[in-house]
Amino acid sequence: MSANNWYWLNKRLQLYYASDFLGRLERLKRWCDTNHVRREDVCIVGSAVMELLGLRHCNNFNVVIKSCYGISSSCLEEDIEVNQDMYCLEEDGTPLSNDCLIDDEDRHWIFSDVKFCNLEYVERYKERRGQKKDLLDVAKIRSWKSFVLNFDNQEALQKRIRAELYRRGVLQYTIV
Repeated sequence: MSANNWYWLNKRLQLYYASDFLGRLERLKRWCDTNHVRREDVCIVGSAVMELLGLRHCNNFNVVIKSCYGISSSCLEEDIEVNQDMYCLEEDGTPLSNDCLIDDEDRHWIFSDVKFCNLEYVERYKERRGQKKDLLDVAKIRSWKSFVLNFDNQEALQKRIRAELYRRGVLQYTIV
């Protein structure tokens, strides 16, 4: 397990998932097994990453598959689609190949034996597309990041906890 994997697994807001999400995940695994595509060579991108983190429900999975397979089908199943374009952009706007996303453990994380891209790639993709629903997702992602990243800042977290304890009357202010 990579540090990146532990980082993202610990950021999930929910521990239980809708049956349609889990069913799609199992169908993707079966498709891989049936079509001799190694699960390690597939990565889920898009709103499914947001659902896994607890940000919103998704209706389908978008996946990227390593180029060596030459998968040209635009649809694996009714609600599982192959994204053949390069999905990810680096912070400076440089495109990142799907193969690099799939191979580099610092760019994806694993849940239930399936790779999911890091959230920053979903954010950049949706911002680049610029559709109304994508921009709403970008706002959700940024709100989530500001909330979750405060938990990485121990000093800020301690201040928030102390303020809440004062507000609830558990701690009393002392006058010096």
